[in-house]
Amino acid sequence: MLLLCAAGLHAQEVKTEVFHLKNGSVVKGAVVGEMGDSIALRETDGSLFIFAAGDVTKRLLTEEARQAQAATEKLELQTDLLNGARVSRSGERLKERDVKAILASHTQAAQLYRSAMNLNRTVSVMCFASGFILGWELVDVGVFDKDWNTPAVCVAAASFVGAFGVNAIANHRAKKAVELYNASIETPQAKTNDLSLSVGLTSGGIGMTLRF
Repeated sequence: MLLLCAAGLHAQEVKTEVFHLKNGSVVKGAVVGEMGDSIALRETDGSLFIFAAGDVTKRLLTEEARQAQAATEKLELQTDLLNGARVSRSGERLKERDVKAILASHTQAAQLYRSAMNLNRTVSVMCFASGFILGWELVDVGVFDKDWNTPAVCVAAASFVGAFGVNAIANHRAKKAVELYNASIETPQAKTNDLSLSVGLTSGGIGMTLRF
């Protein structure tokens, strides 16, 4: 176990955590090793404390460590008038599949991001159609000396203008998805092993409550 702890100190970034145990005590320090049902914790005074994972009722990061971790996990969003939303983390731009994998644990954020990406593809189609029609008309007028096809030009212009509106909606949804995700990592739920069962009378009869 000591060898495992020593290796853990060099193999991973150490984060300070707080453990609430079943006997009522609270220990604070850096987890330097986990093996089976045992957790090795180096406390703030440098001493090593080993305890069973089953004795933990609540496990959470300290505020400082939580903020540092949230900063590294936080997503950033860049948008413009016609290009799709670009998501990055710690200055590195992420691919669409990577963003979907990150948001998978947050249902609402994942749905908003998927909707935004679908709208972005619609914007691309609208811009392509608009450019194709206008290009075709320019060739007809400039090369073949034909008259302008006014309805086609109007459709192309409307498609191009509409793309701006659709892109604005897509960017708004992507922004909302990123905001929801960032909010969830800034205020995480504490991990707990508590399990309780209570039975009693309610206004509708006998009720049972299970907490875990």
